[in-house]
This record gives sequence, structure tokens and C-alpha cells, in this order.
Amino acid sequence: MSNQRRNIAPRPADDDVNMQTVITNLQEDLASIRGDMTTMNRRMGTLIESNLTVIAATSIVAPVPVLASVAAPTAEATNESMSDAKKRVFKDIREYLWQPKLRSRALVDIQANNNKPRWDVHTHFDESPNKELVERLLAYLGPNFVGSPLRRSDIREKVYRNFCSRRQEQRKSSEKKAVSNARSRRANREKDHFERRMTAFLKHKEAIEQAMGQVCSGLLQKEAMSEGESDNDTSKTLGKRRVSVYRPSWRSDEFNRFIEIVDSFVSLDLGMNAHQMLSRDLKGVRDLAVPGDLAARLPPWVIRN
Repeated sequence: MSNQRRNIAPRPADDDVNMQTVITNLQEDLASIRGDMTTMNRRMGTLIESNLTVIAATSIVAPVPVLASVAAPTAEATNESMSDAKKRVFKDIREYLWQPKLRSRALVDIQANNNKPRWDVHTHFDESPNKELVERLLAYLGPNFVGSPLRRSDIREKVYRNFCSRRQEQRKSSEKKAVSNARSRRANREKDHFERRMTAFLKHKEAIEQAMGQVCSGLLQKEAMSEGESDNDTSKTLGKRRVSVYRPSWRSDEFNRFIEIVDSFVSLDLGMNAHQMLSRDLKGVRDLAVPGDLAARLPPWVIRN
């Protein structure tokens, strides 16, 4: 019987066994960590997706009022100077109030301007309705100048200056209107008086020429009647309005007599209505040259030497 040898595997040492155990445990821990990270990633993805859905839904239902939460820039933020603040407050005041000289001709702008408040220039600044308008202006301007170099008293002073400026413009406008009306009255009065003279001369030509002792055709020229006839408009004497008359120096005494004769026939024709023609007070003679080419159209005796 042959001897057969069996190869017996060597028994591992204790250190090798321990090392194998450690490696196995590490592999199990790594697998556990990978599983945990996969689970965490899934949960994070679900959470982010859920939050995005909520934000989108909130934005649709109720938009975030971004503009409302933004504070208006203050003077410190914009470094606004006192000069710039004054210019801005004057501009805001003008835009808030009615403008008497609106440049735009658009109907919508005209209507909008007419709907704006305006000063009562015939009333004191601190009296109604200006008093209430001042308060509305200060309430409107106040928030626009929070943090600016202007105090409330400064803004009120600028409002008062706008009122004074508007009142002065109104007074100037009234004075100009009064001057224009007076000029128009004088022109209309002289026009009517010249027409009455012409009518009376044509009607009483023979009597007038007989009184003058010569032919007077063509003597009534508008340029000869108008100079200095009514320089100071009208005055009141004993409660009656009278016209101040200044005769031009170039008219001869004979020509002045001719005009007086014509005026007497004007009064005669008016009869009971003679009061319609204002009495004329001669205030003096004004040194004037013969106007235009009038000298060539009048006989020599009409012009004073």
C-alpha cells in the first residue's frame, strides 16, 4: 500500500483573520454610507421641487410688492444740495397748480390744467380758500422732500412766494387790460366823433362854408382830427365825464375855428341826445409836426406858418 500524502492548507494566522474582518466591516460601512447618501439626495430633490412649486404658486396668487417696500431715495442718498432742492420744490408747486400760460394746445392737457387748484389772488394767503390750498400743497410736497435740506417752514415759504408771484402777475395783467381798454375806448370815441363831424359837414356844408367864407371840401381828414384829441382819457368835473383835448401845434387858428363850427352843427343834429357826446376840455397845445403827406392834401391856410 503506497503511502499517499495529503496536502493540508496552512492555518491562517490570527493577524490575518483580524485584518480580513476589518476589511469586511469597512466594505459594509461604505455600502451603508452610499445608501444613506442616495436616500439624502432623493429627499433633497423632493424638498427643492416642493419649495419651487410653493414659490411659483405664491407668485401667481399674490405678487410680491417689490416697489412698495423700496424706500424713496433721501437727500443723503442722492447728495441733493439746497439749491437743487429749492429748484425741485418750485417745479413741484408749479406742476400741482393751475397754469395761466399753458403751452400745450392739446385738449386733454387743457382740461387737466383747468381741473387743477388755483390761488384766489383777491384773498389773503392765510385766509380761505388759500389757507386750505396751502395745507393741501404741504401735504403733497412733504413726502417728496423727506430727508432733504428743506424744512417744512422752507417749503411753506416757497409756497408763499408762488402765491405772491401769481398775485403780482394778475395785477400786472389787470393793469395791462385796463390800459388796453382805455386805448380802445379812446380809439372808438375818436372814430365816432369823426363820423359825426363828417355827417354834420356834408349835411350843413353850405352853412359851414358861408361861416368860413371859403370852400372847405376835403378839410376833414382823420389824421388832422386824431392827434392829441384825447391824451388823458377822461376826467370828472362836477360828476360829469369830460374828454381832455390837446390840439396839435401845426393847425392854424382858422382851421381850429372850422372844426369848432363843425362841432356846433354836430351838437345841433344830436339835439336832446347831445349828452352822448362827451364835452371836450382844451388842456393846451402840443408841439407836433404835420403827419405824413397831409400837408400836400390840405390848402396852405390850414397849416400854421
